[in-house]
Amino acid sequence: NYMVEISGSTATLFTSNGGWDWTAVQGVQLAVANDDRHLEMSVPLSSLGITDPDDFSLDFKWTDNVELTHSDGIQRCMRDGDSAPNGRFRYRYVFNR
Repeated sequence: NYMVEISGSTATLFTSNGGWDWTAVQGVQLAVANDDRHLEMSVPLSSLGITDPDDFSLDFKWTDNVELTHSDGIQRCMRDGDSAPNGRFRYRYVFNR
């Protein structure tokens, strides 16, 4: 499992050590549009453990306005702040050339 944390104008990719224990992997390129409503980030596939860029799938979820601590669980992401998609659902991206 991976997580990208955005703080101000910087973003960091983290990997899970199990549970809610995270280790920073690397910085992530981040771009915000002039209207502050659009955000783009670039995470290298190799940083996500993807070895074949022509055949992979990726599940992801977006959460916003949630302050998590080590004692919090994933349920807080669904209770506080915003998330997309809702609940335990997630988006799936499948790439196959």
